[in-house]
Amino acid sequence: GSGKTWALRDLAEKVSTHTPIMCDMSSKEAGDLAMLLFTDIDGKKVVASAPHKELGLHLDQPVILFIDEIYKCKKALQVQLRQVMYERKLGDWVLPEGSIITGASNLEDEGFGDQSIAFVQNAILTIDLRKPTNDEWIDDFALPQGIHPTVIQSAKEFPAMFDDFRDCGPGDNQYIFDPRVPQQAFVTGRSLKQASDLLFALDGMPIHVITHALIKKIGERAAADMM
Repeated sequence: GSGKTWALRDLAEKVSTHTPIMCDMSSKEAGDLAMLLFTDIDGKKVVASAPHKELGLHLDQPVILFIDEIYKCKKALQVQLRQVMYERKLGDWVLPEGSIITGASNLEDEGFGDQSIAFVQNAILTIDLRKPTNDEWIDDFALPQGIHPTVIQSAKEFPAMFDDFRDCGPGDNQYIFDPRVPQQAFVTGRSLKQASDLLFALDGMPIHVITHALIKKIGERAAADMM
């Protein structure tokens, strides 16, 4: 919930000549990328393949292919995707010249089931993205997107909402997600946006109703401080 997939929107704005494509791999299995296609070559029956349209291989213009949740894929699907990312093709289908391939996944130690394969890692460039600071989130996202003033002020007053669990001891930060001390609700950029939506939608409702809704979205500590 820290804005990884937002990168596709930013890229699309900067490279307007390309078609942006979001390809969510968390919902796919090995074999979903291409389907068998029976055809004729010189009068002889052969088997070819037709790629999934989400890959954009059928388009006649460059694309920005964002492969989301790649490390949540099973091994066979990751190996299939390696060809797409490294060779920029799938079987005989080739991405249009100039296409951009990028993507995102979670850290393995976050405990969401992400598991990379060294064979795949070796073919692509992988970097860790840090979370935004509270000021960066306010200036670059919250203000332009019209986030509720109470959420913006809370982010300003409690910067620990944007800490990384790897920089804290187990349970030291009660705002954020920590796989060592799991909780049902916590602060992320996504949940702060949803907290903003709740505050706008519940305007005029009793305080205890608003508080309860926020607890379910951003956790007890953050909800108490925000209220």
